[in-house]
Amino acid sequence: MPVASSLRRRHHKALRHLEEELLPIARNESLLPVREPRVSAWSIGQQLLHVCLVDGAILDTFDRFHRGDLQPVSGGLTPMGRLVFLLGWIPRGRGKAPEFSRPEDPEPAEVREQLEATRDRLAGLDLERLADLRLTYPHPVFGILDLPRWLRFLQIHHDHHRRIIREIRVGTGG
Repeated sequence: MPVASSLRRRHHKALRHLEEELLPIARNESLLPVREPRVSAWSIGQQLLHVCLVDGAILDTFDRFHRGDLQPVSGGLTPMGRLVFLLGWIPRGRGKAPEFSRPEDPEPAEVREQLEATRDRLAGLDLERLADLRLTYPHPVFGILDLPRWLRFLQIHHDHHRRIIREIRVGTGG
């Protein structure tokens, strides 16, 4: 079955955010240790590494569906999930990052390498196979997401951290 153009667009947007918005920041190693405590306790490098950790967990879930280790679950969005997907943004300060996605202070080269690896994994997604699997899986806050919503979540999450990074840079004059 051919993949819907809307699914390809969502995949492309998430990938474009990594390539055009986040990777250029990671390549400027002098920016990565920059912090602005009034904006976030995390440095710019930690913001970027967090994106990689979250993306990696989502891509690992996709792989588990590919292998048949996971089966689709039923259900819908939570009220917060409906709000986030309707507005296309995550409210600041409303939730805590899951433990697995809380990064230590990374070395600058690690951030760039992780973002490049994440980009490559995302670029290599087999959308046809994933679409055939009827992938649905729970997000801990937003409810049950299907493949198009997971791809949309990646884009929303990337944008959320891009905005935080921009605020850190403005707050420090960078």
